[in-house]
Amino acid sequence: MLSRYRKIIFVLPEIVSVGNIEDDFYRMLYFAGAADEPDTGYVLFSDLMPEIPQVDCSPYLDGQVIQVRRKLEERTHIFKTGQIAETVKSFGGEKVLWFWDEKSRLGEYRSLATERDTRSVRADHRTVQHAASLCLKFSSNDGKGTQEQLNLSKGRFEKLRASIDTDNIYIFGTGTSLGSVDFDRLDDGEFIATNSMIRNREVLEKMAPRIIVASDPIFHAGPSTYAARFRQDLIDAMRTYGSCYIFPMRDYGAYCAYLPEDLHEKLIPVPISSSHGMNLRFPEDFFVGATSNVMTLFLLPLAASLGKRITLAGFDGRPIGNNEYFWSHSKAFQYDAEMGAIQDAHPAFFGIDYDEYYEIHCRTLKTYLGEIENAGIEVSSITDSFIPAIKGRYVARIGEVAASPARPLVSIIMPAFNVEQYIRSTIETIRSQSLKDFEIVCVDDGSTDNTLEIVRELSRQDIRIKVIEGQRQGVSGARNAGLERANGKYICFADADDPMPAESLAVRVAGLEQAEDGCICFGRTEIIGDDGRKLGIEFGARSEIGFEGMFDSRFHLNSVIGPAHIMKMERFPLGVQYGEDWLYLASVMRHGVKAVPVERVVATYRWHSDSATGSAFRRHSMGLLEVLDVLGKDEPSNIHLPWKYRLGLAGERISAEKLRRLSLLAIYEALKGREVPDPRLLDQIRLYSGRVKKVEFSVRSFEAIAARVFLLPVGSGELKSAIRGRSEALMLVQKELPSITILANFRNEILKLLGLKMEANSEGRTGRTKKKLAKKAHNWLLRIHRATRDKPLVSRISNELARLYDRHLA
Repeated sequence: MLSRYRKIIFVLPEIVSVGNIEDDFYRMLYFAGAADEPDTGYVLFSDLMPEIPQVDCSPYLDGQVIQVRRKLEERTHIFKTGQIAETVKSFGGEKVLWFWDEKSRLGEYRSLATERDTRSVRADHRTVQHAASLCLKFSSNDGKGTQEQLNLSKGRFEKLRASIDTDNIYIFGTGTSLGSVDFDRLDDGEFIATNSMIRNREVLEKMAPRIIVASDPIFHAGPSTYAARFRQDLIDAMRTYGSCYIFPMRDYGAYCAYLPEDLHEKLIPVPISSSHGMNLRFPEDFFVGATSNVMTLFLLPLAASLGKRITLAGFDGRPIGNNEYFWSHSKAFQYDAEMGAIQDAHPAFFGIDYDEYYEIHCRTLKTYLGEIENAGIEVSSITDSFIPAIKGRYVARIGEVAASPARPLVSIIMPAFNVEQYIRSTIETIRSQSLKDFEIVCVDDGSTDNTLEIVRELSRQDIRIKVIEGQRQGVSGARNAGLERANGKYICFADADDPMPAESLAVRVAGLEQAEDGCICFGRTEIIGDDGRKLGIEFGARSEIGFEGMFDSRFHLNSVIGPAHIMKMERFPLGVQYGEDWLYLASVMRHGVKAVPVERVVATYRWHSDSATGSAFRRHSMGLLEVLDVLGKDEPSNIHLPWKYRLGLAGERISAEKLRRLSLLAIYEALKGREVPDPRLLDQIRLYSGRVKKVEFSVRSFEAIAARVFLLPVGSGELKSAIRGRSEALMLVQKELPSITILANFRNEILKLLGLKMEANSEGRTGRTKKKLAKKAHNWLLRIHRATRDKPLVSRISNELARLYDRHLA
């Protein structure tokens, strides 16, 4: 009876219940039927059923399998279980062992899989996570396809590509943010529809997509009612819009079997290569690199092969810690009513570690987007995302600052609040830069003076000035609004009251473009007073810095420039009054970003008598201690960060920086007029002194504090005179901390500040000389002791010398 078949699919192990027929048998028919040939037979084994009962499939399976059963009924046979080994071994043709129970494959029937011309299929959807994918491969030459199929598919894609006459390519995910996209306002371009978004007829009508892409073996090509709903909408869309359908070659057999024949000429299956990453030579090299998400598997490689500007929308990701599913989807683009069915149909698939999946996806996406941009292709997103690589490319298209076709080289984000006195001259210093390819994104933060009117006037004169009007939300909210709307390749910041030094943009851009990929660049910052007078202070690190070096605010925000996709990865923390810029930069660098210096003054910072770092210096200092606490916190569950940076900054470094800042606060208050040091502040200094081994102070930092108090240039006679006028209060600070060894440097630097440098140095040299002589005398006396300890006449003297220097006799 079986000899008439060239190939037989043996379903193993034996059928023990009607449930096996309703689920496992029909599931086998769905997949195997996609590769059916007239000379293929199907064999089941059971002692309970002399023939296969006429029952329907499980309610979560596609009803089309009933028709498949009728088609294959005459070639389906059932044998007794005692005949399993004999029946399989005796068949001389090609054998396929279809294991619906993984245990049997690994157990009693393992030896059968070693038979000649025998292939095994792991079809246990209860325990094998990728069972559907393995079953689909069975129908498509292991997902490779035949050479004829490859040639046909490549030819169809080349024809499609030749018909596309735009460089603007839009690709879409199905995240909740997709519902916020106004398709009527999108620029002309080629729209690629993805996955279940084809169920939304209203959106599809606006897109009229010529390309539809899907890649999932269970949601799209599988046997569930969910996949059946998708395929029906796919049929409607392909017929309505003449769309081509691009999908993995692995699924070709299933789509040929379950889509109407009139649509087969629109099918473009593409092989997946597990040994390659991003393929930017597609379709010349006709494959895509294996990844687990349709965005990196198909959408990005396809878009990169079709255009020069890729716009993303609907790729939301998910918040940290929300690991119950892949991510949230928009209900308008999902088959929510069928979610229970697909989970019943493929339980093992949903038993994955969602955190691991998401982390790999985020890492792969970061790499792929970088490779695409390095190839000269622009990428931006019109919806925000939790995924850093997409968040970093988000450009809001709202009002006056919609993305322009000509992308500027640099976006300068400028928050402004009641700065009518300065903003015109500040903007003029930017307009006079030698580098002219920039935009100024000026965010008015609810000004009550003429700031907004001035900026509007300037924007009418210069189209590079974009105005965002907002309500009062604070500098962090204003900068965040600017980040969302900035469209430049690079991003930097400017304060509306701080003039930009000549050549600042050109110097920083040059430094950034010479640095390695994934870096930001910073320069030095010069302090000026209310009247613009230079105060003789420059600051900014002179070497490369990573997150581990951010225990101090090592460079000023306005001296930084970075690639937009890096600068947009994070946002400024809302509700933080002091140190928000420090926290923002540290959070960006916690992604593994390095900051490299340029040896030029590229920014200024104005000290006002009423600024946050002037009259409110104490609140500012105490606020920065809270910033240090944040930087010291571990974030073990933040899968957006590299493992190395999920640990916070070292506790001792944090304590040392707190001690330094508290000590500087004591200096500030003495200079400001406090006669007696605050006992609570001294207690805090003593507390942190016991936690650290080393902390450095310099008279230069004390002079900077004095310049901040008096707004006088460092080194000027006026400043020295002002400092001497507070000598009594400063000496009191020095004397209140006499017993803390680690603060010896602090006390000496106070003496230097007061012009007592020689005395301090003399005292230091005297102490060092005494120690040196004592050590030398000790060594000589120890040698005398060792030479005389056995001599009766002098042994007593020798022993007394040893005790004197706290030595034990041997």
